[in-house]
Order: sequence, then C-alpha cells, then structure tokens
Amino acid sequence: MCGVDGGCCPSGHVLQEELCGNYAGELSGVAARVWEFTPSNLSDYIEGTVQVFNASNSNLDVVISRASGGDVDFVVAPHTTASRSVLRPTALIINANEGQSGKYCIKLYKRVY
Repeated sequence: MCGVDGGCCPSGHVLQEELCGNYAGELSGVAARVWEFTPSNLSDYIEGTVQVFNASNSNLDVVISRASGGDVDFVVAPHTTASRSVLRPTALIINANEGQSGKYCIKLYKRVY
C-alpha cells in the first residue's frame, strides 16, 4: 500500500496466537463458551484452527462461531481428537455433559501492520 507521496508502507505480518485449556462436565450440560472475541473489525482474526480432544465415553458437541457465514458445528467421538479451520472465528463453545472432559487448543491468525 503506497501513500500519495510515493512512499510505501511496510507489508503486514501474520501474528499467531495459541490458547489451550481443559474443559470438564461439571458444567452440567450448559454450553461453555471457552473462548470469545468481540471484533472491533471483522477481519481482526483472519483465521483460526480449533482442536478438541474428547476423553469421555460419549460424543461431544462443539460449535465455532464466525463473524460471517454461520456457525460451524462438529462432533468429537469418544477418545479422539477433531479439528476444524474457519475464517474469522469469534467464539468456541463446548457442550460438555456431566462426566465429559478433555482438552482444547485454538490457533488464531491475525494480520498486523
């Protein structure tokens, strides 16, 4: 991107953030919003990859909210890991029932200038 005087601005860089944690079913079936971002600009986080491990013996429902394009829902089978990549993520919701537990990681990518 160049200015009117012919000088150019440096190109943007992509910053990666990684957030990891545990979830547990003492939430008694209440959806847990384990990460949420209120965008000041719809392109703040340009992409995100969510990875969820389900240590329990039953399926786990996961929802990734996005700034546009609707939610991405997926199921993590017992004793497995599932991941999804989405554009412009805004929230991660884990619907853990009582007795369910596991781990999650979110890699977020943001363009900075």
